[in-house]
Amino acid sequence: MLSSLPNSNVSYGPNIFSKPNIESSLFTKKNPFLHDFLPPKNIEFLMLKKQKPLILKSSIKDLVKTSAVFQAFQSVSNVIAFKRFLVDFPLFKEEDLIQLNHNGNCIVGVVQHIGFLETTLIGPTGLIILHNSRIDKFSIINLTKIVCDEKLFGFHTLFDCKTNLKFYIKGIESVLEKDENVKDNSTYNMVTIQLPTDKVQVVCYVNCSKLQIPQFRSYLKVRGQVLTDIERFICRNTKML
Repeated sequence: MLSSLPNSNVSYGPNIFSKPNIESSLFTKKNPFLHDFLPPKNIEFLMLKKQKPLILKSSIKDLVKTSAVFQAFQSVSNVIAFKRFLVDFPLFKEEDLIQLNHNGNCIVGVVQHIGFLETTLIGPTGLIILHNSRIDKFSIINLTKIVCDEKLFGFHTLFDCKTNLKFYIKGIESVLEKDENVKDNSTYNMVTIQLPTDKVQVVCYVNCSKLQIPQFRSYLKVRGQVLTDIERFICRNTKML
């Protein structure tokens, strides 16, 4: 029978375990074979002492400003502002004919649906989906009028006549008075000078009851014919003057 003596080696096959003679500070005094997971008392964590405190408020602010998070918040903010603008100032509703700027482009169309993120129009080339956050709300012009239960669709156009503006204004008014589609709305038709560009602005309306189905396509045809007649008058008289 094997006996256990101090400082003696006990053989258990190929491995030999030597009982430690020096007590380590990493072990408890009660049981040297159980680790108490406490660091030595003489070790100081200098890195923690020298480390500067993290300012979360500043870090989050910088993150928002320099990341896509800011763009997302900005987009949502623009959408909310656009919806509030429509509530406070209802410039248009569904089935209205409007003109507006979107991504730098002038768009004319009939409103089909007004959503939280998007507005859908029927335009000259078909269905147009506009992102509300990119609509220049101050460029919106409602081209729809309701007169005695009659809906009117209008159009606004600018002409650069250079000189003799009064002559061209009278001539364009004469063109509108002769056109079968717009002459009945002379009360709302206007030909004025836009300042400070000194361009001639033409505003005229056509009765929706006179338009064929689909109305918007018929409207574009009437609009194109009226503008063509005005341009012919301007070109003809520009050569003579």
